[in-house]
Amino acid sequence: ATADSKGAWTYTSATLADGTHKFTATATSSGVTSAASAAFSVAVDTVAPTAPTIKMSTSAATLASTHVAQLTGTAEANSAVNVFDGSSQIGTATANSSGAWTFTTQSLANGGHNFTARATDAAGNTGAASTALAVTIAPDASLAPSSPAAPPKTSPTPAPDKVIESSGATSLVETGDKYY
Repeated sequence: ATADSKGAWTYTSATLADGTHKFTATATSSGVTSAASAAFSVAVDTVAPTAPTIKMSTSAATLASTHVAQLTGTAEANSAVNVFDGSSQIGTATANSSGAWTFTTQSLANGGHNFTARATDAAGNTGAASTALAVTIAPDASLAPSSPAAPPKTSPTPAPDKVIESSGATSLVETGDKYY
């Protein structure tokens, strides 16, 4: 490349393969070439991450009482992991240098939830969604109303002179304003 009168220059390389590339520059003037500049590194990444894994690490008892799920999995190291419940994104986690990630949901509504995760790498490539993790939140049984108490199994004892009608073993008896 040739520098302009202010010393500015540009260089356009051929298409670079995925990987790290290091560039240096030298200047030549009046037949004298300078030492090489410090290396300028460029990382080329055109490959999307593989689909993350996803599982739930919350116990069934904790899930039933709190309605909060802790989701864990693996993804491309240092990638951003977007977590979805159905088609709605509910948050983002960051995979560590080993690829492990953890995300804790807010309190979830009763019913079915289908969690998935998608990783986006540092170059902005987004991979496919994970396999869906189906989770059902059931109402907390301890919050259910108790069964109503059965009415007492007592009936008034009829007075012998108050029998209104009688037929065999069945009697209609008046007690106060009520008939039994």
